[in-house]
Amino acid sequence: MKPFLLTVAAGAAVGCGLILPLKARGGDQYFLLNYEASHGLSTNVMTYVQQKFGPASAASSVKVGVAVIYEPEAQQALTTLTNDLAMAKRLNVPILVQVDTENWLPTALLNWYDPAKPGYDTNKTADVEWVGWSPTNAVKLCWRNWGSQLRVGPQPNLLSTNFQAWERSMYTSFIPYVLQWYNSLATTQKWIFVGWKCGWETSLNSQYYYYSNGNSYYSQPAANDPKSGPRENLGYNAAQTGGIRTNGTITYGDMVRIIGKHLTFLASVAYSNGLPKEKIFLHSVADGTDQHNTDKLINPYSNPGATCYAGNPSGALKNNASFMRAVHTVEALYGGAGYGYGEMNLFNTNYAPWINWFTNTLRSDRDCVFQALYNYDSMQGKPNVEKALLDAMGLYPQVYSVSYKNNGGTIGLPPTDPNNPYLPGATVTVLGSNKLARPGYVFTGWNTAADGSGTGYSAGGSFGISGHTTLYAQWAPPMLTSSLSGKKLVLNWPAGQGCQLQIQTNSSRGIWTNWSTLAGAIPPFTNTVNPTNGAVFHRLIQPPGALGTNLVIYADALASGWFLNGWSATVDPANPAPVHGGTASLAYTLPAGAGIGPYTTSYVNTSNYNFLSFWIHGGATGGQWMSLQIVRGGNVVDSWYISPLPTNTWVNCKIPLSLISCSNVTDFNCVRFYNNLAGQSLPVFYVDDFQLQP
Repeated sequence: MKPFLLTVAAGAAVGCGLILPLKARGGDQYFLLNYEASHGLSTNVMTYVQQKFGPASAASSVKVGVAVIYEPEAQQALTTLTNDLAMAKRLNVPILVQVDTENWLPTALLNWYDPAKPGYDTNKTADVEWVGWSPTNAVKLCWRNWGSQLRVGPQPNLLSTNFQAWERSMYTSFIPYVLQWYNSLATTQKWIFVGWKCGWETSLNSQYYYYSNGNSYYSQPAANDPKSGPRENLGYNAAQTGGIRTNGTITYGDMVRIIGKHLTFLASVAYSNGLPKEKIFLHSVADGTDQHNTDKLINPYSNPGATCYAGNPSGALKNNASFMRAVHTVEALYGGAGYGYGEMNLFNTNYAPWINWFTNTLRSDRDCVFQALYNYDSMQGKPNVEKALLDAMGLYPQVYSVSYKNNGGTIGLPPTDPNNPYLPGATVTVLGSNKLARPGYVFTGWNTAADGSGTGYSAGGSFGISGHTTLYAQWAPPMLTSSLSGKKLVLNWPAGQGCQLQIQTNSSRGIWTNWSTLAGAIPPFTNTVNPTNGAVFHRLIQPPGALGTNLVIYADALASGWFLNGWSATVDPANPAPVHGGTASLAYTLPAGAGIGPYTTSYVNTSNYNFLSFWIHGGATGGQWMSLQIVRGGNVVDSWYISPLPTNTWVNCKIPLSLISCSNVTDFNCVRFYNNLAGQSLPVFYVDDFQLQP
């Protein structure tokens, strides 16, 4: 089952977001050496990367760079960042920026527990994690095991207003420096900015864990800390802060929803501060369950990323089917750029396992944008590992990709080149419009500049590729041309654009004000009107909806030929409120295991449609989890998760038919909402304006 996310961002319009074209695959990929900026390693590591791998990076589609972690409260952190960016630019070394707002936090930020330390305020119990449902369960300290156990401060409440305000201030401080640097790069050097990473293996009860009765150790030396024993789950404070749970026992599902909300917040801040979406990556842990990967890794602002300490390619992220479904969902819904390995290591210095890894997890996985080796010293000074990477880079020469942009087209999707990537100098055959359309205009071809000032190409044309190429759709109002055939006027205009030919005759009494449509006129059209006195005028119009009309399934009532089909469920097809449009909506009540939805026995041919669209509302409760079953020919052919529904808000789901196995088929006949939560009924939710769209 594939995940599908409904996103409601604070302060933003709600909805599933604009459906964007898939990113063309086959661009640069990065292998990055990770280190912490506070250790003063930048000159050493960047110089090493430039000298050891610089020439190979220039000739290969696999580039070697650095992944640098900055502690935002560390003294001189912004100065260090600025110097590092300048060095990366000077040495041509790719860089991934990681500002850690989760792990090594200033004491004053969360100090509710010690009057002798900075920032003491008992109200800060709201900003730390609890092991129960009240502030009396707030923790004073936690532990972390990074090779050996460390005593650390309390786990922050990842959804606390105060904590997130601090995180926002850190991002707002750092990002302008990154943007200024990125904008200063020449177009031919922008590839050295790998991206910005949100989170650092974001988790609950992992980076921070808490032993039972752990607060009792606060006043004792760290030498007395337990090394094992029972632990208590953290996350209760964030669960109630985020409206996820307010009683009972916190579950792993609750924890991943907390993580997802926090990562979505970080990504939205990075995006709102101007970072391009294709440069923003998350860093959590990959799960094997679709719902958990959906909750953590899918949002409109960023691309997924996870830790992977696999010993061989069989354990690589590309072989985690559930994780990859999340990656591909982000690509399809939000125009994602791929994914990254936030951390990885084989813990081996032999040549064979590394060359096996590089050749089977980089170019063989075009969704992978970068892998960050934790840490740099697992490569530097390890000749077998260095040789494996250099040999792998030699196997993958520099390649280029072609991508197509709609550039104002609002119907359909631009094409994706199936031949990506291309070797330098290879011939690219320019694709057609792929049913992409813009009401009131005709598609005239492609251009390397959105405003048409670059190099233009017609569908079927070709060019030799010398760099990553973006082609923008070009549009023009429909033009009517004429020629003579003997004494008859022949009219021509672009076919397939929904244009209609109209005629007006001019008598001696002046130009008439009314135009009449010549029904059935198709180009080329020979004029047959020959007035005895006056002239004949023709014009083209493109009526609203001429490029394709919606097939309505439900709008105030089920369309003719559609009825409700399912089991164990209750639906009111004339619910008076809430409604999205008109006077009625569908009100769904789904007990555990129930499923129901619009169904027709007259199979639908979807060749004229690109999207399934509906509006959905979580009611006063919200938070419903369910799956969407797609039925063709009476059989379920695909399933998608929908989660979670917002409270008292209408959200538009606009799903490309190509993602639900329904593009250009002749037997589409049902969309069913199904409650697959064992033993749990869903609160009532509402659906309205159900339709297929061109």
